[in-house]
Amino acid sequence: MKKILITLSITFLSALLFTGFIFNDFYRGLDSKLYDLALFIRPEIEEDERLLIIDIDDPTIAKINMYPLSRDIFAEGMILMKEFDPYWSLLDIEFIDRSPAGINLSILNNSIPEEFNYTFSDIKQNSEGLFQSITEQWITLEEAKTYVEELSGLIDQEKTALLSEVQKVARDNDKYLGEAIGYFGNVTSTINMIDEKDLTTTDEHRKYGIENFSLNRKLVIDSNGKDPFHIAQEMKPAIMEVLSRSKTAGFPRVERDSDGVMRRVDLVYNHDGNYYGQLGFMTFWNMMGRPSMETDGRILKLKGKEMTIPLTRDGRMLINWPNKSYIDSFRHLPFYVLYEHDRLIESLFYNLKLMDQYDFLRYPYYEGEISILEYYKELQDIQAQFIAAGDGSSVKAYREARDYLFDQIDLLLNGDSEELIRREIDGYSQYPDLTGEELLIIEDMKKLVDEFYPESRSLLEDILKIRAYLDEELKGSISIIGYSGSSTTDIGVNPFEKEYMNVGLYAAVLNTLFQQDFLYDAPWWISGILAFCLAFISGFIVIRMKPGTGVIIGIIFTLLSFVIPGIIFYFRGIYVYMLPTILTTVTVFLSAVIINFFKESKEKGFIRGAFSHYLSVDVISELIDDPSRLALGGEERELTAIFTDIKGFSTISEKLTPGELVSLLNTYLTAMSDIIMAEKGTIDKYEGDAIISFFGAPVNIEDHAVKACIAALKMRDEELKLSRELLDKGKTPMPLLTRFGINTGPMVVGNMGTSQKMDYTIMGSDVNLASRLEGVNKQYGTQILISGATKKKIGEEFVTRELDKVRVVGINRPVTIHELCCFRKNLSENQREGYQVYTEALNHFRSKKWAFAEEHFKQVLTFLPEDGPSKVFIKRCRQYNKKAPSADWDGVYNLVKK
Repeated sequence: MKKILITLSITFLSALLFTGFIFNDFYRGLDSKLYDLALFIRPEIEEDERLLIIDIDDPTIAKINMYPLSRDIFAEGMILMKEFDPYWSLLDIEFIDRSPAGINLSILNNSIPEEFNYTFSDIKQNSEGLFQSITEQWITLEEAKTYVEELSGLIDQEKTALLSEVQKVARDNDKYLGEAIGYFGNVTSTINMIDEKDLTTTDEHRKYGIENFSLNRKLVIDSNGKDPFHIAQEMKPAIMEVLSRSKTAGFPRVERDSDGVMRRVDLVYNHDGNYYGQLGFMTFWNMMGRPSMETDGRILKLKGKEMTIPLTRDGRMLINWPNKSYIDSFRHLPFYVLYEHDRLIESLFYNLKLMDQYDFLRYPYYEGEISILEYYKELQDIQAQFIAAGDGSSVKAYREARDYLFDQIDLLLNGDSEELIRREIDGYSQYPDLTGEELLIIEDMKKLVDEFYPESRSLLEDILKIRAYLDEELKGSISIIGYSGSSTTDIGVNPFEKEYMNVGLYAAVLNTLFQQDFLYDAPWWISGILAFCLAFISGFIVIRMKPGTGVIIGIIFTLLSFVIPGIIFYFRGIYVYMLPTILTTVTVFLSAVIINFFKESKEKGFIRGAFSHYLSVDVISELIDDPSRLALGGEERELTAIFTDIKGFSTISEKLTPGELVSLLNTYLTAMSDIIMAEKGTIDKYEGDAIISFFGAPVNIEDHAVKACIAALKMRDEELKLSRELLDKGKTPMPLLTRFGINTGPMVVGNMGTSQKMDYTIMGSDVNLASRLEGVNKQYGTQILISGATKKKIGEEFVTRELDKVRVVGINRPVTIHELCCFRKNLSENQREGYQVYTEALNHFRSKKWAFAEEHFKQVLTFLPEDGPSKVFIKRCRQYNKKAPSADWDGVYNLVKK
């Protein structure tokens, strides 16, 4: 009876404690990893075939040679999309600021040259006619004065017409984009929710958003429930040119969990008592007919649609992500295809206009029913009128007219016209009395035909292929347009992929809503009940059995603490928090085992005997001092982490036998590890030739950053000696050179892993940054890189120099990186002068004085001939001299390689 009471007490307290931890962010973050694991076992969600991501990807940015794309390019892309009968489009781009005026290239490259040619040709003909009439004495000089006055009036008239056409070159790209959105029709633009006040949002703008895009009249908060929606301090709508033409608008904001993973999304935000929907949700809601909604805090019910959307404890919807990479999930269409379509058409009609100058588009060469160029111009004018009016209702007729135009061009290019023209040219060339100038004209015509027909047929074929592709992809589509290029850093993390372009989030949200394949998080108390029941049954059985059998039963129940919530999640999509169930079961089961051993022998002997088969001696000693350490977890401390890696170790490995490689590694790792431990560092783990270590735990060291830097410099010096010895003895085929990455910051340190196997290790974003810094050495030709945080913690005994401000892969915040050069006492004269010039060069670079900076970096190489950073910046200076970065460049360099 006493054992049962003890088991009951331990179970109750453990269930209460571990379930209560759910309200702790760090603990819930650990449980999120189990949620991610559970997602892998669920049946994969179906993908709605209508969803299409239009990627502004790296090839698009490279081929158009522009980032960000100008708004007229977006507008023309949407205008073209409309031609292929899409259903809806979401703009994952916040057009929140006005853009500078653009140039209408169609006017500049086509209309103006045509107008100039027509005008001056007309003036020339009239002038020549007047001159001939005078010289042939068809008219008198007195009569000629009248014609001169008429010609002068004609010139003034043509000048006015030309000026009017030239003034059309400048275009308001914001207005043009708004017209394109209105022409497209069903477009969702952005009205973002932000956490700080923004004085640029006008009252008029805010009022327009409330009146046209808020959910106030459609959303009811149940009086018996609670308002689950988060509060934004400010709304930031797209510019009025875009917003006023959009069918609806929503916020693109998404909250990431503490580990940076996107698992859930706010469907609604509350700003100043007004409610606004998420970008994907607002699209879905409008497609559903804008039904009324109500919520009690745990569900969002769409009235009249028999649809209920479950909300998490914090008022969000769990995203049912496809278990695929970004490029493999949903359909994709590169934005460049839209751009290329229009460029090909421009090239084709340029050719046609050249041919028209030789009358090659007339009968008998072309026997069609229309004048191709006039028909093309007429279609352009009609479409421009529809776009300006924001009316896409006649697009079907326009599409049919365009297809008819391409049929006529096909008739011209693939009919008999080429053969007829060649015969006629050959006939002219046989005339006996041709002048040299006439012969040259005939040769020019031959060349034109030789070039025109193959090139134009190829252009037409490419255009028709693109149109067939767009017809297949866009018809009935719900498209999401956004940046997905790796250079744009618009990259997120979902439970399945460490790099998932954020534009895919909206497709995943829409797909979850379309499929109604919702995921639920069970109330926390259900987890507590399940934890209590499983743990008590396990403890009740284990405490009555022999230790060996009890361990087996305990392991079985520990597995059940995974399996039972997993089964519920698999069949019902309801996630019961696993970590409380697992930890409660493990704690009770281990407590029961320990109680049994305590009755038979002393506590220390029991623990050693029970755990010596699967825990290390050090961990067992800690358990003897503090048995509560059986639980997983850690504490956050400020530490300094070091990541090392040998340059070209793969090449070294290929040239050694396995035995030689092991011998080399043992020698190297021993020497390096001795230095780390001598400076009171802790070896975390070895990964091949790489060493991961940290300073400041388990023993607290105030100057952990200094110790880490001392260790790195000593390791570099020791490696130099060791490399010479190994080369002399033939134990390595090439010199050893280790790269170091060092960062200081808050890290979680403690026992990580599972209840059966745990390691004393570190984790956190600042650990990842140390790893990234080790890799960044490759890009700057350096050996030891430290972060700005580490630089602040070390004293004057070290020589460092600032290299750059960068964003490394996987970490969005800018990081200032420094090279750890040497101990100040070991600084040479060449180093001192070289680093001084380098600092001046870097200042010039930051001031965008590229030429001055380049000369100074070159000067550095006179002192330090192999200085990698200087070579890198010389290359950048030359690049920016040719094409300077944008005016709002913040000086931060985005690194796209690890």
